[in-house]
Amino acid sequence: MKQTIWRVDTEEGIHTVTYAISRLKGRITVSIEGDAFTLPAGLLGLKAARREIFRLGDEQAVLAVDGKGRAALIFRAETVSPIPS
Repeated sequence: MKQTIWRVDTEEGIHTVTYAISRLKGRITVSIEGDAFTLPAGLLGLKAARREIFRLGDEQAVLAVDGKGRAALIFRAETVSPIPS
């Protein structure tokens, strides 16, 4: 399972967002401050292209996943760099 982690600094503090894709199970798991939810990723994760909007504190963030399952986190109109693994 491939995993990406971001730490985002907001006015309320630092938030941790974790993204993991399981191609064999065909699902994406997103965790925001420990609250996890799953999204379908399609057969072998090849149809995962999507955008999910969520809140980090009082502000909006977007998780953008391309058709190959790679994710980017957009906050305040800028792409957030993931934590190196």
